[in-house]
Amino acid sequence: MESYKTDGRPQQITLQVQAGIVGIATTRVDLKIENKYTKLFDSESGFGGNILPSTVEKNAKLKDTILRIRTVINLSNLTPEQLEKAIETLFIIYSLSGGPEGEKQYEALKNDALKIDEENVIVTKKIMFV
Repeated sequence: MESYKTDGRPQQITLQVQAGIVGIATTRVDLKIENKYTKLFDSESGFGGNILPSTVEKNAKLKDTILRIRTVINLSNLTPEQLEKAIETLFIIYSLSGGPEGEKQYEALKNDALKIDEENVIVTKKIMFV
C-alpha cells in the first residue's frame, strides 16, 4: 500500500482524481478510521469518475488512517476486444496535497483493476496516511 506523510499542522489534505477511461465511471472516496470505512464523497454525475480538488480532512487528524478510492467503470458499450484493450490502457491519477510532502501523485495501473463481470471493472487505490 502506498503512503502519504502527515504531521501536526492544521492544513487540509485535499484529493483530486483524474480518470482517463472509456466508459461510464463513478468514483467513491472513503476514509478508514479505527477499522471502519466512512464515506467522504463521490464524483459528480457525468464527470467520468473525476473528482475536482476536495478536502479529505485536517492533516493532523489523518495519521494512521487509510484513504480508499474506488472507481466503478461500466464498459457495456464496448466489444469484448475493445473491453480488454480499455482495461489494459486505463489510467487514473490521484493527487494528494496539503501535507509535508506537498503535492504527491499516485497512479492506478492494470493490476489495480478487477473485472467483476463482462461489463464492469472496479479500480481501487488505497493510500495510508503515516
